Amino acid sequence: SLVDYQDEYIAGAVRYDVAERSNFFLAPIAAASLELLLEWGPERIQEYCFELTTDFLQAAAELGYLVEDDRWRASHLFGLRMPDSVDLAALRGALDRR
Repeated sequence: SLVDYQDEYIAGAVRYDVAERSNFFLAPIAAASLELLLEWGPERIQEYCFELTTDFLQAAAELGYLVEDDRWRASHLFGLRMPDSVDLAALRGALDRR
């Protein structure tokens, strides 16, 4: 339970660890965050995110990356599918060298 947490379970179960720790100090911060989200409104947040990402996603599409149509995704969350012309092994090598 959250109030009777057993530290000895952590070492053997690290692979299942998803940072679920009780930290009641953060409760007022979480509450304030939720109040801000309600004040701003989900629609306004999505509009703002749409404005932030539109140029980038259009440029990515022009480079051949596949981007889901705006109607089928949220504006704050998107994925890019690489074009078939991208050599994945070469890309991984380039990223590894960085």
